[in-house]
Amino acid sequence: MEKNEDKIIKRAEELQYELEGLNEIQQKYYIYQKISELGLDSDFEKRQEEAGKDWSKTNEVLAWYKISEETTRLFAPITILALKENQVRNKKSYQEAWGSFQKVLENYKMLAEDLKLDTALEKSHLFTYLLWNGYFSKTKEHSYDKNHRKNIFGLYALDLVRGNGVCLNYADGLKKYLQTCGAESELLLCKIPTQKGKICFRYRPDIERKVKRGSFIKTLLLAPLAPLITSKMGNHAITLIKEKEKYLAYDPTNLAVLNIKDDKKASLVTGSGNFDLKLTASFMMGDSNGALFAQMLEKPIVPALEAKETIFNFENTLETIKENKSLLDDAYINIHGELEFIDKELSQKKKQEKKLEKRK
Repeated sequence: MEKNEDKIIKRAEELQYELEGLNEIQQKYYIYQKISELGLDSDFEKRQEEAGKDWSKTNEVLAWYKISEETTRLFAPITILALKENQVRNKKSYQEAWGSFQKVLENYKMLAEDLKLDTALEKSHLFTYLLWNGYFSKTKEHSYDKNHRKNIFGLYALDLVRGNGVCLNYADGLKKYLQTCGAESELLLCKIPTQKGKICFRYRPDIERKVKRGSFIKTLLLAPLAPLITSKMGNHAITLIKEKEKYLAYDPTNLAVLNIKDDKKASLVTGSGNFDLKLTASFMMGDSNGALFAQMLEKPIVPALEAKETIFNFENTLETIKENKSLLDDAYINIHGELEFIDKELSQKKKQEKKLEKRK
């Protein structure tokens, strides 16, 4: 009888033909897409039971991982699958809270329409203003706070309801807001230099950012971990945006916009310095199959923005927002009940988790 490992190797050899004609980057995201299609909606426990017994969806996924081993050197292939399955479980576990958050996003989508903000960039400016002014919070207060957050894997934006967060929560929130508005967007992990003078933000829009004592505004996402992991996973999170067939990145933490240079770099539009992009890590930590990354890299990337027009756009959008603050306040009143419900759900989940920990 043919061994399970032999089956996987044989199937991996058969699947290689699907990658013919694709470059290395395209191959990587084609594989990710296949793994997502096969695995994201499956039952994790059932899959574990199936593994090693009969030919199954599990082995098909493992065959794809066999092919992709060279592109996932930092983590074992099954680790990525486990991360993706964890996202699926969280979506089920927090289904009601997430359903309410979707209503919040839809409400602010209508607000953008009322304000006649048409582009993804203008909507990003609106999101940033709403974020830092507490419009996603039950208490209508928000502070950058690295200590008091839960970071629900794949649903990082939910933390915003509690009035605090860091770059990962902000970037995920912006991504999900833009997707609700019909724009193409993804969570994008990156590594920013920590040496003084390597990064300079020359333009600061008039948005107050509150920071809790003991926190710092440039999040080191994985600072406590080994430098090797930080170099692979990054230390910051931003948002990738597709705007009229061009690609840019938005940093809601630092109120900055970046031009994508290639698959490895993004440069500040209204400042100086580069962010090192971590596309593989972005796929792992996000809840997508990496398709937008693959699209972006199909052909040479053209810089989307210049400093002068970016500053004008931001200032113009902020003026529109401030002139119509009553619309923002009405929109907040409309969804305050949803924010209270989400906060209550998160508190109950936290209590349940503490009870489970005590039983162990």
